[in-house]
Amino acid sequence: MAVIRDYYNGLCHITVHDDYITHDPAEIQKIIDRVSQIVINEEFRRYIQSREGKEEPPA
Repeated sequence: MAVIRDYYNGLCHITVHDDYITHDPAEIQKIIDRVSQIVINEEFRRYIQSREGKEEPPA
């Protein structure tokens, strides 16, 4: 398991390993769908907070 990318996105430390490169396309799509759902949920939470006047300071 080699690290192919290591970076920060705001306060989030992201490390990408080569584990998932050799998986079948269906499994890769399942991972992409799960990550996409997490991002959508977070963006919706931020939208609701901004509508309620409880906007977080930018990271």
